[in-house]
Amino acid sequence: LMVALAMQPDPSAGLGRLVAFGFTLGVVLFSFSLYALVLTDISQFAMITPIGGLLLMLSWGLLAVQALKEKA
Repeated sequence: LMVALAMQPDPSAGLGRLVAFGFTLGVVLFSFSLYALVLTDISQFAMITPIGGLLLMLSWGLLAVQALKEKA
């Protein structure tokens, strides 16, 4: 998905930059928190996981909005 977003003609136009940033930050937060939780057994890392998941869901929603705007 990140490759497809990077291959857009002008990713800075519209919501493209926000979508790419949301996906990147969401994956980093979600994955990092799970890896850190497993490797360190510090339970506070589990509080970061939903934030990353929420960013991923919001990015999917923004991507759908962007696709619908381009279709119209």
